[in-house]
Amino acid sequence: MVDKPRGPTSHDIVVWTRRTFGTSRVGHAGTLDPFASGLLVLMVGWATRTSQYLANLSKVYRATIKLGVSTDTDDSTGVVIKQNQGCDELSEQDVREVLKNFEGRISQRPPQYSAKKIRGERMYNKARRGEWVQLDPIEVEVHRIILNEFNSPLVELEIDCSSGTYIRALARDIGEMMGMGAHLTSLRRLSIGKFSVDNSMAAEELREGKLPDQEQQLEITNALGHLGSMEVEGDVALKLRNGMSVKNMNWDHKIGETLVVSSQGELVGMVEVDEEVIRPRKIVPKEIER
Repeated sequence: MVDKPRGPTSHDIVVWTRRTFGTSRVGHAGTLDPFASGLLVLMVGWATRTSQYLANLSKVYRATIKLGVSTDTDDSTGVVIKQNQGCDELSEQDVREVLKNFEGRISQRPPQYSAKKIRGERMYNKARRGEWVQLDPIEVEVHRIILNEFNSPLVELEIDCSSGTYIRALARDIGEMMGMGAHLTSLRRLSIGKFSVDNSMAAEELREGKLPDQEQQLEITNALGHLGSMEVEGDVALKLRNGMSVKNMNWDHKIGETLVVSSQGELVGMVEVDEEVIRPRKIVPKEIER
C-alpha cells in the first residue's frame, strides 16, 4: 500500500514499484489522477491477477470543492469556463441541504476529461483535441457525504462511494444544483475497502528502493478477506490446480459467488460457484503460498 503524492501518475508509481521489486508484474486497484493524492493498493507478481476483486471495493475520499467557478476539466487543472457570484450568501445549512441530494444511488455524467473509453480511445485525448462527446450518465452509489468544513467559497467533504464514482463530476453537479457551478480543487483517497492510507508507505521511499514493511503489505488471503472462503481436501485442490471443476458439495454459497479456496494452509486460488460445480477462475501456482 502506497501513499501517492500530487504530481506523479499512478503509472509512475507502478514503474517505481517494478524497479524496486525487480519484476514487471505490477498492478494497482484503482487509478488516481496526477493532481490527486492518497492510497494506491499495489499488487506484485501473481497477485496482479486479483485486481478485479479489489478494484470494485468502495472508496473514501477527502475532497475540497470551490464554488462559483466552473472549469472544462471539472478540477483545478482546467481552464475556467464560467464564474458566478453568490457564494457569500450561502449558509452552512444551505450546503448541507444540497448535499442530501447526492447520497444514495445517483446518476452522474462522466467528465469530458476522463479515462473512460469511447470507441477504444480515452476521453481525455478527445477532449484535448476539442472534441465534445455526448456521454450517457452512469449509476453510482454515494454511501455518505460528510461536510467537514465550509469556508465560502470552499467546501471540504469526506465522501464514501462505490467504485467508478467521479468525484470531479460530483463537485460539478453540487455546484450546478447550487446555481453557481463548482470544481474540485483537491482530492485525497483515504481508503479502499478495508485498506487505509494510514498503513501505507510514502511513494518516494518506494522510488528510492525501500521495500514496504510488514504493516504496509498484506498476504493475498488477507487482502481478499471481503470474499467468501472455502477449505478443501488435497485431492480437490489438485483438480482445481489442474483447471478441473469439482462437484459443489456446499449449498450455503450463492450461485455466481466468488470464493477464496485454501487447502492445508496453502492458497489454491479463486473459484466461482455454479449450481452443480465449483469452477476454477484464478489458480495460484503451486510454489506460491498464501
